[in-house]
Amino acid sequence: QPGEFALVGSPHHQMGANVSYEIPLPGDAGAINLNANISYRTKQHLDKNDVLAAEPGYELVNLRAGWENIFGTGLGAAAFVNNLTKSYYRVGVIGIYNEAGYSCPVYGEPRPYGVEMGYKF
Repeated sequence: QPGEFALVGSPHHQMGANVSYEIPLPGDAGAINLNANISYRTKQHLDKNDVLAAEPGYELVNLRAGWENIFGTGLGAAAFVNNLTKSYYRVGVIGIYNEAGYSCPVYGEPRPYGVEMGYKF
């Protein structure tokens, strides 16, 4: 059919990179873990017939820093932030623009951040 897009919901190209670094602490104090990753997606079509449902390329940057096995107790704590650059992007769409004159997009998370606690036994 004319106007259909073969790779609905899939970018033509995507790439990513991840960097992790662990800093062992002296004695049984545990270790500090640092992690950064970035991903990039090129333009993608979110609906097979709706030209307005084309999402331009976007990048996501995520950071995490954690302290594992705090003083040999098995406890761990970490802080994280995802989508550091506050990319504004759609992950889906109910594209009925051609049929009803509107579309209903679903957007990705704006910039979640938080703290994690855990215990390994």
